[in-house]
Amino acid sequence: MSQTDLAIPVGVVRYVVVTDINHYCLKFAEKMGATLTLDARKEKIEDAQKKLGMKKGFDVAMEMSGSSDALPAMLPNMYRGAKIALLRILPPIPPLPDILSSLTN
Repeated sequence: MSQTDLAIPVGVVRYVVVTDINHYCLKFAEKMGATLTLDARKEKIEDAQKKLGMKKGFDVAMEMSGSSDALPAMLPNMYRGAKIALLRILPPIPPLPDILSSLTN
């Protein structure tokens, strides 16, 4: 996460959930107004949905870590028609059909 201001218009975004493995980045996200922060080594995205009482998935996700685990973990937690921005070059990940089949099982 870069140290720039999070420009989130009030009333437009219901929840901002930040996952990271870096404690400093999580604290910074809290300071900038994130609704919830999760240490990705200890918690899952599903945990955020439960904590926030979300019935549907997320509308927008941004993957900035470059972790090969991030995209497969993200997909099952997205709302149908959601947007995902990949902001780094990912290392090799499982083939997309393998990821998609895990969503239907």
